[in-house]
Amino acid sequence: MRSYYGKNGSYLKEHAEYFTDDILNRDVDFLIKSLALTKRDKCLDLQCAQGRLTIELITKGYDIDGLDSSSHMLELAKTTATRKNLVASFIKGDLNNLDLPRIYTK
Repeated sequence: MRSYYGKNGSYLKEHAEYFTDDILNRDVDFLIKSLALTKRDKCLDLQCAQGRLTIELITKGYDIDGLDSSSHMLELAKTTATRKNLVASFIKGDLNNLDLPRIYTK
């Protein structure tokens, strides 16, 4: 599974048609509405992969960190956030053994 999300993995290629701006906006709007997110919430995007949702929510003013087990995906997320001049926190972690730097409300 690690190689699937790694530098030579096929995850990004296999899902490329899903990574459109229209789908991103739909997904982010759904999350905001269904979770009743407010900009006071402290959120964690579990298995954030390349950070597409995390970065878009930060762009909209939400306080959110991304967590993923793939170093490669996290590097892609950090690169995108830096390119967009965003302050973003991405954490390398395992869902089965979380050691988080803060408390999240949503």
